Amino acid sequence: CDDCFALIEIFRDISCEKFFYIDGLHYATAYNDKLVKSIIHSCKYARIKELTRPLADLIIAHFKLLDNQTMLSTQLFSKEQNSSNLIVCCVPIHKKKLKNREFNQSEEIAKHLSEEFGLNFIKDLIIKIKNTPPQAELSKDERKKNITNTFEINPLLKDVIKDKNILLVDDVFTTGSTMEECSKILKQNCAQSVWGAVVARD
Repeated sequence: CDDCFALIEIFRDISCEKFFYIDGLHYATAYNDKLVKSIIHSCKYARIKELTRPLADLIIAHFKLLDNQTMLSTQLFSKEQNSSNLIVCCVPIHKKKLKNREFNQSEEIAKHLSEEFGLNFIKDLIIKIKNTPPQAELSKDERKKNITNTFEINPLLKDVIKDKNILLVDDVFTTGSTMEECSKILKQNCAQSVWGAVVARD
């Protein structure tokens, strides 16, 4: 509800970290916020799909607070934005996990974002080809090894991303291994830039 939403701190800055493949990282709030963690867990593990909308709203609120600090936020709110050059996609989950959970929360969040900003969302742009153990159960080094070579570009959509700016959406950013691996695949297939947007930073 609006009262609960008002209790969540929305960040007004982006990450200043340097990543190898990600050009910039936007995160709306902190994962250690008990309410945020509860919403994300209820969405993912209790399979409450309706919670993807308020999670997307947190990212939207973050972008509205940025006041054109980044190339991406400027493009999103410019009246003359060239939205055809900006594509929204999400971090995928393996088809077995999708069957069990019934939806990919990152995909639903990405859909809400694309609708809000009038952008092109491309479903299944990145495919997860290996069913790996959950990242949350692993150490930082194990996460990187666990996720290496587990993604590929959908061969039917390979030409769509050439020279495009990509907004890559996920729910939580911890070590960055998953988003970096997805960004690597996008860059290897000629994406011009890859910006990350997540609900919460752990």
